[in-house]
Amino acid sequence: MENTFKPPLTRSQRAPRAPGAAQNKPFSLEGFALTTTIRVIRRRYTLGLGLIALLTIIAGGCLQLIIAAQDRNTNVVNVSGRQRMLSQRVALYALQLTTGTSQSRNDARTQLSNAAALMQRSHRGLIAGDAELGLPGGLSSRLRALYFAPPKGIDRQVNAFLGHIADVLRVSDGQLRADDPALAAILTAAAGPLLEAQDTATRQFSQEIAQEVNQLRILQGLVVALTLTTLVLEAVWIFRPLETEVRERTQALIGAHDATIEGWSRALDLRDKETEGHSLRVTEMTLRLGAHRRAG
Repeated sequence: MENTFKPPLTRSQRAPRAPGAAQNKPFSLEGFALTTTIRVIRRRYTLGLGLIALLTIIAGGCLQLIIAAQDRNTNVVNVSGRQRMLSQRVALYALQLTTGTSQSRNDARTQLSNAAALMQRSHRGLIAGDAELGLPGGLSSRLRALYFAPPKGIDRQVNAFLGHIADVLRVSDGQLRADDPALAAILTAAAGPLLEAQDTATRQFSQEIAQEVNQLRILQGLVVALTLTTLVLEAVWIFRPLETEVRERTQALIGAHDATIEGWSRALDLRDKETEGHSLRVTEMTLRLGAHRRAG
């Protein structure tokens, strides 16, 4: 077999390198350190931005909870205060059933029935909730004691009050007397124990609402404080190291540039003995001029 000599391929004849093919690059400790620093800063920056985004979402959620709590609790206080007003109206309408014309008594009977129905629904809504009235329901331990435990027993008093109203409404028109026991019970409750119990319940609702809103506001303040703390930590752990790194890299580049120019000048001096020292003097003047411009 005859051996045939094949000359080496030129660069243009070689097969092109695939776009994704790995290229052998010399290892650089300085480049590795720079890459590591950039990765650390990038991770810290990403973590900081994530924390700020999370805290911003939490702060917005707290604000929405405060608004919702105020709206919900405003309805509770309004309905609780209206119960006091309804008890007074019931007493007025019940008295009107004993006087006046037949038409006025019929109007008073209708108003009394409507007031009793609204009072009953509001009472149940304050205890168990009513979506249409905007009442969430669910009583605290103190409110539950006011409604179901002695001495106030608001639930018992309201149910008894509604029972007396039903007794009055069952009396035929023109037959209700001023000394009727049911009417007397309505007037007594509206002016005394029931009125006092309703006032106590309204005050308790208001206090608990204020406490809930204050707790949400404290939580919102803590979230804002954490957000500001995160910004400060970002400045210390991210932006300051990044500034230091940029400053050091810039100084290194300036030093390398100056060293390169000085090396070229020395090479020219070694090449031509007649101009020895001239290139170095020109280089020194160039470096001083560059430093002066950078300082200015």
